[in-house]
Amino acid sequence: MWERFLQILALKARPGKDHKYRTYWNWYHHTVGYVVVVLSVYNIYKGFVILQPGSGWKIAYTAIICAIGAFAIVMEILQFKKRWGSLFVKKSEGLQEANQSAFKKEISKFMNRWGDKTPEDLEANQSASTEVV
Repeated sequence: MWERFLQILALKARPGKDHKYRTYWNWYHHTVGYVVVVLSVYNIYKGFVILQPGSGWKIAYTAIICAIGAFAIVMEILQFKKRWGSLFVKKSEGLQEANQSAFKKEISKFMNRWGDKTPEDLEANQSASTEVV
């Protein structure tokens, strides 16, 4: 009974696409959908306990539910990448650019301090200065 009330309430209370509460409505909608799926699977296995069918039926239903679940997971991942993937790509590109600019700054600091000397020149100068005379 309560699920019918929630469906009508959700239909009437759904905000427009640009409304500030639309995100909350989407969360509600997805959560109720996942709860319905979980309760449906629970109901199937509760029916198995009550009716006690042969093991073939349990295996068949379990295989079908697993196949549908795997398909749903793949679709959710693809939808997530489609909606939110650009945020992660931009962020990683921004980090890469920041790392490159930091590396360039370190190189310019090194060049300003040591000029055109190579690491071998620096090691030779260091070993010469540490020799005991």
